[in-house]
Amino acid sequence: MSTKWCTTPRSGLRQERCGQSSPPGAMEHLEIDPGGSATADCLLQMREVALDVGQANGKIFLIMASIGFDAEVVHRMHRTRTGNINRSSYFWPIWEAISQYRYPALRILVDGQPLEPAPTWAFVFNVPRYAMNLQIVPEAEADDGLLDLRTFRRGNLFHGLRYLSSVVLRLHRWLQDAAYRQARKIEIDSDEPVPVQLDGDPAGNTPVTIEVIPQRLRVLAPSSYFAKVKARKPVGSDRP
Repeated sequence: MSTKWCTTPRSGLRQERCGQSSPPGAMEHLEIDPGGSATADCLLQMREVALDVGQANGKIFLIMASIGFDAEVVHRMHRTRTGNINRSSYFWPIWEAISQYRYPALRILVDGQPLEPAPTWAFVFNVPRYAMNLQIVPEAEADDGLLDLRTFRRGNLFHGLRYLSSVVLRLHRWLQDAAYRQARKIEIDSDEPVPVQLDGDPAGNTPVTIEVIPQRLRVLAPSSYFAKVKARKPVGSDRP
């Protein structure tokens, strides 16, 4: 976990705890150049924006939450980590998860409505950023008062590779065994404990209740972010 300073509408300046992927993912979403000179050049042109955050069983996240195989890998990696994390750190956790993870079915309520049939993979996004810039939910926006849920139904290595390739090719929204919803509250349970991760950090197991907290985080963003927001098109579920 890392600590960053931010302002919130109710409490002014305060510390927020956020996962290891939150600062770079948020900067990319807000069109902020991490280079020092570029940041200094545009600082005077920045304007304040209020962003939503997610909350999962009382824990705050900014970017995303996942439940299932992805979170299993995160849990395994953090149990054995001894220092800084890089991409190679995930090799053995992924290998172990491939051979041992059982893909339990997930019972999901989306704003109180059951999602059927039950999936085995679930990703909840507030900001549309993921490892290697995979666009699992490109529709997600951090200032719309909604969370974006993407699920995949089938659970084994073959289908996992199929889902990954469809995401890379940006074809996953047309898969018959995938679903997309927007919601303010998402409840996920299972017959056996399934790992949960928030912004790249382990966050316990199911059951988990995930909710959006609108306009919780206030940050400065450049004019390019506001141009992107202005050009945004409304979206809805790509499957009923």
